[in-house]
Amino acid sequence: MFNYNHLYYFFICAQFKSVSKAASFLKTSQPSLSIQIKTLEENLDIKLFTRTGRSLELTSGGKVIFSFCEKMFSETENLKNFVKNKTAFPKEEISIGVSEQIERPYTADIIGALIKQYKTKDVPKIRMQTLLSSEMLSLLKISKMDIVITHERVNIRNIETHALEIPVALVGVKKYIKENTQSRQKIKTFLNSYEGGLILPIDTFKLRNEIDLFFSKYETTPEIIFESSNLSASIRAISDGLGIGFLPLIYIQKEIESGKLFYMMPESGIWTHSIYIYTSKDSLEKKSIRELIRLFENSINFKL
Repeated sequence: MFNYNHLYYFFICAQFKSVSKAASFLKTSQPSLSIQIKTLEENLDIKLFTRTGRSLELTSGGKVIFSFCEKMFSETENLKNFVKNKTAFPKEEISIGVSEQIERPYTADIIGALIKQYKTKDVPKIRMQTLLSSEMLSLLKISKMDIVITHERVNIRNIETHALEIPVALVGVKKYIKENTQSRQKIKTFLNSYEGGLILPIDTFKLRNEIDLFFSKYETTPEIIFESSNLSASIRAISDGLGIGFLPLIYIQKEIESGKLFYMMPESGIWTHSIYIYTSKDSLEKKSIRELIRLFENSINFKL
């Protein structure tokens, strides 16, 4: 009816939400992997995936099959660990590097979501550090770190890269911003008439460079009243009504949902801000790392 390999290939595709990424992880070709998945669907007489843009999504039937596979391959991992370590349930250990330019509560929420998926006794041992991106990537290359989340785009041989493209909005409390959608031209007009101050990252931040480019392009120069290397402090200042600022939407999702902050931007954002996730192929062997990547990728799909 079906074989173990087909189920495993399906399981990995479902975790990566991508045939190409799963094929790279499995060290097989994308066409071959697609054929394996199609064969499994024919044998089960169930359509397992639908495609949304570049991402694969499980169908209702696919979710049921995935739940069975999750249990089955979890036990397989336990067997492998027992043979290797002579204990059936060793804790995974993962080392995470996070750039100072990534908002801390956002990262903490993602890691918290990962932890909640485990029973207390099974929670991975997590080590998280904030270092220079170059230092973290050097540690990644020598297997001293499992995953790096940073603002910098680099190409490193044998390192997997995942890019998160995040819309940036002009945000503030209701006394400053009353509507949640505007064109770029209306934003320029608003800024030219705005009499308050701007709250921005310091000029060494990638986000600040993007803001300065926006000011240059639209020939507008509002007064800057607060600069910080701590994005959480900037969000707090904006939420307290000190001024307005430009922020990636994922950093202020809770504030927008609660009505504490309002935003101005075209549907796709005033521009997109990129976060990059790097991991080694060896680290992708760890279930918690694959799940962490999935959680980061899913975090940008929220609807306002």
